This record gives sequence, C-alpha cells and structure tokens, in this order.
Amino acid sequence: MRHSPHLEAKQTAAVLFRRYSFHATDEEASFWPRCQPATQNALKTELLDALGDDAPSDVRHKISDAVAHIAKNISFTHMQLPAEQQLAHFWPELLQRLWTCMQSPNPVLRESALRIFSVVPSVFGDQLTRYINEVATVLNVGLQDAANIDVQLAAAKAFVTFIQNIGNEHRGPFVSLIPVVLQVVNLCLERGKIDGAQLCLEALIDLAETEPKFFRSALRDVVQSMAMMASNTQLDDGCRTLALEVVVSLTDQAPGMMRKMPDFVQTVIPVCLKMMMEVEMDDDWSRTDSTEDMLDLDTPSSVGEQDLDRICCNLGGEVVFEFALQSIGTMVGRPEWEARHAALMAISAIGEGCYKKMREHLRAIVDAVIPLLRDPNPRVRFAACNALGQMSTDFMPHEHRQTAVGFQSLFHAQVIPGLCEATRDTAHPRVQAHAAAAIVNFCDGAARSTLEPYLDMILTHLGQLLSSQYIIVQEQVVTTIATVADAAQGHFAQYYSSFMPHLKHILHNAREKTHRLLRAKTMECVTLMGLAVGKEIFAADSPEVTAILQEMQANSDEDDPAVSYTLSSWARVCQILGKDFAPYMAAAILPLLRSVQIKPDIIALEDDEDIDEENRDDWQLMSIDDQKLGIKTSALEEKRTACEMLCIYVRQLQGAFAPFVQQVLPISLTLLKFYFEDGVRMYSAALMPYLLRAVQDCAAPGYGPAAAQAVWLQQIANPLMECIKSEYDPDAVVMELDALRDCLEVVGIESLPGALLSVLTQVLVDPLHDYKPHCMALQEARTTHEAYDAQGELARTEDENHNKRIHTQ
Repeated sequence: MRHSPHLEAKQTAAVLFRRYSFHATDEEASFWPRCQPATQNALKTELLDALGDDAPSDVRHKISDAVAHIAKNISFTHMQLPAEQQLAHFWPELLQRLWTCMQSPNPVLRESALRIFSVVPSVFGDQLTRYINEVATVLNVGLQDAANIDVQLAAAKAFVTFIQNIGNEHRGPFVSLIPVVLQVVNLCLERGKIDGAQLCLEALIDLAETEPKFFRSALRDVVQSMAMMASNTQLDDGCRTLALEVVVSLTDQAPGMMRKMPDFVQTVIPVCLKMMMEVEMDDDWSRTDSTEDMLDLDTPSSVGEQDLDRICCNLGGEVVFEFALQSIGTMVGRPEWEARHAALMAISAIGEGCYKKMREHLRAIVDAVIPLLRDPNPRVRFAACNALGQMSTDFMPHEHRQTAVGFQSLFHAQVIPGLCEATRDTAHPRVQAHAAAAIVNFCDGAARSTLEPYLDMILTHLGQLLSSQYIIVQEQVVTTIATVADAAQGHFAQYYSSFMPHLKHILHNAREKTHRLLRAKTMECVTLMGLAVGKEIFAADSPEVTAILQEMQANSDEDDPAVSYTLSSWARVCQILGKDFAPYMAAAILPLLRSVQIKPDIIALEDDEDIDEENRDDWQLMSIDDQKLGIKTSALEEKRTACEMLCIYVRQLQGAFAPFVQQVLPISLTLLKFYFEDGVRMYSAALMPYLLRAVQDCAAPGYGPAAAQAVWLQQIANPLMECIKSEYDPDAVVMELDALRDCLEVVGIESLPGALLSVLTQVLVDPLHDYKPHCMALQEARTTHEAYDAQGELARTEDENHNKRIHTQ
C-alpha cells in the first residue's frame, strides 16, 4: 500500500485491506478482529502515515477509504463504553491527525481528512461540543475553497453526514451552509464538472431523505434553485433529474412543511410538465417490436411523470389538483403534439394522489381524453390509451374508498368502444398493444354485468390481433384475453373453443429464443381460460397442456423469462383439476423446489457503477455498514413465486400432498429466516398449516391427526414462533400470525406442552406491550407535531389501522 513502486498494486492493496479487515458478508473472512492489540496499533500507525504520503488521487482515495472503514467498524466495538472513555479507547490519534489535516494549507490533506470525516462523523466522541464551532468553520472554508473543487466536494459530503449524526442542539452553526452547498453545485456546472455537481446533489438528496426539517430556513432558496436547474435544458439531464429529486424528496419526508410553503406547487409542477414534454418523435417508434425504451425511467420525461405522481400523492389533491388541472387543460389544446402527450401522461400521474378532487371532474376529463384516441400523432394516441387505462385502475370501486360506482360503470359506453377501435391501428403496433393493455386495466375493475354486453366486441378485436406479425402485439393480446376470461368467468365458455386452437398453435410453434416470453404468456392465458371455464371444459385439453408444460420446464435455462410463468401455470392447472392433479405432482414438484431453493446472486460493490447501466434494474442495491451489495432481483422474484405456488398445491391437493410434506417442510422452515425478501418468509409461514392439514387428512399409514401433532411439535412450532418474534415487516407479522392461528386450529391448542405454551404467550403478548406507547406517539404527532395538517392525518390513520390488524390477530 505504501512502498510498492506500482501504483496499481498500491490501489489494489488498499482495496483488499478495506474489504477484508471487516468483511461485509463473511465474518470469518475478517482479519482485524483476530489481530493482537499491538498489531492493530501498528496497522493504525501505518495507515495514518500513509495518509501523508505523496500519491495520486486514486491511491489516496482508496487509502482514505481503508482508514474510514477501520475507524467506523472499531467504533462499534467501543459504543458500549461510557461516553468519556469512548474516544480514548477508539482511535485518539485519528482525531488528532484529521483535525491537523483539515486545517492544513495542503488541499490534498484537507480532502483526505474530509473524506474520512464523511464516513466517521462520530470521531469526536464526547468532545463534540468543544469542536462544534470549529467544525462548522472548517466545513464552511472547505465548501468555499473554489480553487480546489475536490475539497469542496469532500466538504459537501462531510457536511451532510455530520448533520445526520448530530442532535438538533448542535445544528445551529451549520444551517447557513446549505446555500453554500448550492453554490458548489452551480460552480461545478459552470466548470463542466458534471460528476461533482451530481455528487453534491446526491448528498442533498440524502440529507432531504433523513433530515428534511434542516432545510426549513433555506427552503425557498433550495426549491427555487433546484427548480431553475431542473428546467434548464442546457444542463446535463442527470443533474436536472437529481435537482428535481431534492425537492420531491422533501415532499416525501416532510409533506406538511412543503404544503405550507407559498407557491411551491406553482413553482414545481410546471417543471415536471416541462420535462414531460421532452419526448422525441422517432419515426420507427410506433413500429418497434420492443418495449425496452418504455422501461427507461431515467429520461427527463419519465422522471417528470414519476415526480408529478409523487408530489400529488405526498401533498394531496386539495393542494395540487386545481393548479395541475388548469395547467393540463391548457396543454391539451396546444398545437404541439408533445404538449398533448404530456397532458395525457399527467392525467395518468395525478389520479392516485388527487383521487377525491379528480373524481369530481372525471366526466369532463374523460370527455377530453376520448377524442385524443384519434389524434393525428401516434404517441398522443398511445398516451390517451395510457390515461384511460390508468383512470380505470385509479377510479375502480375500492372497499377503502367506499365508492359504490366506479369508473367502469360510469364510462364503459365510451371507453370500451374507443379502446377497441384503437386496437385496429395496424400501422402503429405500439398503439395497438397499449390499447389492449388498457383493456386489461378496465376489465380488472369491471363487474361481469358491465363487461358481458361487450364480450363479443372485445374478443372479436383481440382475436384479429392474434395473427399480428409483431410479437409486442401478440404478447399483449394473449395477456388481455387471459384478463377478459378471468373477469368474465363462466360467460367466457362460449369463446373458449374458438381461442384454444390458436393458442395451442403458438405453444407448439413459438420455439425461437425471441418467442420465449410470448410462449410463456400464452401458457398463462391458456390456464387462466381453464380456470374461468372450469374443469369440465378444460379437461379435454389438460393432457396436452401439461405435456407442453413439462417440455417447457425441461428446456428452460437460467435466464429464461418463462420460469415464473411455468410455475404459476402448473399451479393453475392444479386449481382447475383439484385432487385429479395428483398424478402430475411428481413432475411439477422438482422444478418448483429448485426455484424455492434458488440462491440469489449477491456481489460486493465498490460503487453503483460496478453494475452495468443496462442491467441496473435487474439488481437490488443495499448497504451493510459502508459496504454496498447487489442482489439479483429475478432470483428473489422466482423464489417468492415458488413459495406462493407451494401454498396453492397443498391447499388444493390436501391429503394427496402428504407424500411430499417431508420433502418440502425442511426447506420451507429454513426460509422463515430468509431476510432478503419479505414475501418468501410470508408464504413460507402461510404454508405451515396447509402442510399440517395434508398430514392430518391423509388416510395412508403413517399419517393422520397424531402424525400432524408430531410434525407440529417437533418441526414447526418453535421455528414459526421464533420467526414471528424476530419479524420486522408489519405485513409479514400479520400473515405469520394468521399461519400460527391456522396451525393451532389444525392441531388444537391443548396439544401444546407447558414450555411451548409459555413461548406462545410471549409471542402474543409482546406486540400488545408495544401498543400503548405506539398510540401515545400517534396522539402526540396529531397534537404537537409542527408539520401536522389534515392531509398528514390520513397516513397516520392508515398506520394506526395497520397496527390494529396486528393486534387483532
């Protein structure tokens, strides 16, 4: 790290030292805890000396990161000591060196010290009060060091982490530094330092997410500065979207504060709408047989739409809707197609957050949207389909909203014919596919009586699209047919025989790699049709369908998108056939258990850029201490789906599943501790009573009520109760308590020995002990919180209702 003549070796040594001193995922791989105190002290000295070495910035940064990593981890060890002893036992020499470096005339040393300080802001220990004003001065000097941009950036990062780690009583001297950070952003942009500007903006976002009230005194300056930056099309798009994110993050975390800011809506909503107009018209767009560009959520138009949605949800319709509707109404009538497109996408975005206010104007809005299904521009027609589909979802009947009449009942006579007509736009397959997708949204909330008169119209148009040359259209059409069948249920029986031959033709012939998703969605459609019409009609096709399913799973590979569809399709066939599915269970269980046991890829990251931009959406990023980790989401989704499908199999087959219980149970018990995905734990818990019932209901030797009680006492009871005790997700707690109750209904609570009964009592009593303090905290928030307002009451009421669900269980 210090003495190699090769710069790459120095850098690599520093990285490896940081990574393996305290390993993020493998405690046994960490070498620091195994070193003797004398060795640790010698290493500390060597690290501090390395900070003063003359080295290129990349090497210095890696050395600084190694020092910070050691300091952060050993500080955890000393947190249990009395405050006055923490610094002495921590690393007193580090504080001395940092303080000297931060005040050094050498900008290289100042940057290194600030970089470490940003990771270990607790380095001052009990001496924080003594140093607080000096720290503010050092940070201010660093932020205004215009001759050394790296020092400014390190100071900005240190400023944010320091504020996040000190109490309100110490923050006074730092409030005036927010405008200085804004100046650093503007200076970076003026000098073309895009990475530096983005780093400062990301730091401000981090602060807005954790300490939004710290912005109060500079709120107007922050909002106006960020709005100007976001609306400036001459700037880098990444900087613009980050600037808007600063403001929207404040609405996420402190909606009451933002509602009370004069002209906030009038300042920020136009920025969102302007960004939403930044859509280019590619001549090939409407005929591109792919939707990949629709998945790009980082473009200004997509960011503007997402942020408009968030602002509406955070601030509510009383604050946002009137101005938003006025702005949208103006844009609908403008001659530029980009304005009409943005207006329609804005209608899609505001419905969820402005539900009550928008519902009052819904007929006028629908009357304005329907004619745009025939707009001369295909992207506007696409956006009109999108708006109708989203309103179908946002304004469908909902039990919590107590609306007797939903969107579907009010507007079926306009929407269904309009969308069906849009599916005939053969020159623009993207519009066809999106019209079919909007029909899915409409059908999801439609009563059968509403839908039945239109079945001929809808299914005639969809049937014509099955022969489209565009995969994008075919994939969407089979999904829409499946949705219509699911919504129509028995009324679909008269159409079953006309669609099934076409769908089986796709299953037999769509074998190219580019057709895998089409084939998978077609299988989904076939099995959903089977569920709709029932076993009597589907039975004739079931041998052929199950044979294709077996062939699909036998030929799938690791990245095959069909895997989750295949799992779900097997489960639906099981639902259709009921106990008659038992002969197929041996074929279905093996791939299912492979998916249940799949181990998600986990990688340690130096930074987010270690994952290719094009693959970023396939990974979930998380941090353990200061180590970033990436987890492949597709594996998590497959695992969760497989756990859910297991519940369906056991519930349907009942006692016929008993031979597979001991194959499944040990695996599912281990998944009660799978903390990377809540759904995996939830469905694994939900599976337990079904497995007990399968053992209890089986008449074969070795099964029955006594065997079920043995499985409960010897295998399930303790792991399930431990799972509930350690659960942190409220939704999972409710589902796990449901599972516990259902298990006890199967075996009887009288079967519990005294020791287990004691554990059970503790599991049930602990949440009740927390209830009174929780209620008191909610009441305090209602009466004393400085940001309290009527809109904020809704979120608190939902939180309270959720906790009541837990206590009811």
